[in-house]
Amino acid sequence: MANAATDNAAVEEVIRQWHQALAENNGPLIKSLWDQSYSDLVFIVEENNEAYFDWSHIESYYDAQTSGANEIDWKIDNLRTGVLGDAAWAYLDFHASGVVPALDNHHFDWIGRNSFVLRKLNRVWKLIHYHESLSRDNSHGAWGWYFAKDGPT
Repeated sequence: MANAATDNAAVEEVIRQWHQALAENNGPLIKSLWDQSYSDLVFIVEENNEAYFDWSHIESYYDAQTSGANEIDWKIDNLRTGVLGDAAWAYLDFHASGVVPALDNHHFDWIGRNSFVLRKLNRVWKLIHYHESLSRDNSHGAWGWYFAKDGPT
């Protein structure tokens, strides 16, 4: 059991590092948490219609997101983890608020959730799957202004 507890703590630490990297707008740290060599990555973010399945797209996304000043306040809650051998999952609720310069300096206040899948590679836990979604009750309020202005893309 000590090994399972140690693995759960290590997975939780990866997710806390991910949160810290977001809060600090630290692209290199975020990218270092991923298993960049894994061939079956999955990356789903709220603002994209399509998922990314390869490292080059994920890396480009993070480079764009962290390329300038970022005034976003990120909070996480309800972090849960589970370990299944050399694979693990994590879930959390998030609250993010700030301004997005790339979207006409729009102020946002998002409440949502993230799920992650990690795998142990050389005794280190790395992300291989990320899914972000707003809670159903907050989705329209978060994106309604955008779709009313530009229409869906």
